[in-house]
Amino acid sequence: LVSWNSIPAAYAWNGHVEGSKRVFYSMEARDLVSWTTILVALSQGGDLHGAKLLFDVMPQHDLVAWTAMLSAYALNEDVDSAQRIFREMPEIDLLVSWNTMLDAYAQNGYMVEARVMFNAMVEKDVISWTRMLAAYGLSGQSSLARKTFAQMPGKNEVSWDAMLSASYAQNSHLKHAKEIFDKLPQKDVFAWTSMLLAYARTGHVLNAQKTFDEMPQHSLLSWNAILSVHAH
Repeated sequence: LVSWNSIPAAYAWNGHVEGSKRVFYSMEARDLVSWTTILVALSQGGDLHGAKLLFDVMPQHDLVAWTAMLSAYALNEDVDSAQRIFREMPEIDLLVSWNTMLDAYAQNGYMVEARVMFNAMVEKDVISWTRMLAAYGLSGQSSLARKTFAQMPGKNEVSWDAMLSASYAQNSHLKHAKEIFDKLPQKDVFAWTSMLLAYARTGHVLNAQKTFDEMPQHSLLSWNAILSVHAH
């Protein structure tokens, strides 16, 4: 059974949901790992209806299954159902569950609920802090984003990128965006592109071109941004 479970898992890992389903339904015996594997595949593949049907007929649920269902609702912007699943979870004290629910609130614009949940979390990891930071930035609350970033322990590359792109660059705070960019311990293509977009959106052609020229590698988005700058 272990070897059988590895086959749908491999399909799911590579995004082949249909292949994963075919193997699952051809299995003569299924254990909890089998059920959970296909549920995660359906959830990550955006098949909310299929995930819900499978979840309802599963003989038992583990934490991975509960979290997969919670993620499925969050991805489909069904915050009410995500809340219901979160309340029904037998082990909501685990950090992954809290982070998933926090992300559901933040990504769907439920900022009050996101803030309440974040403040209620007994334990927070870098994922919790970064999601809250990005949520403030995306909702235009730059001062709260700065405050969150200043309080955040263990900043990593993702959190620095979130501070740059969501909190400053998207709100055209060029001076602060450049300060954050210059302080980045490592600059990935995402950070370079965020800085380029900040200049492009505010019409700073020379700075945009300089940033583009200094980029160690270019993404499709960076090419589109520099072309847009010169087109105007």
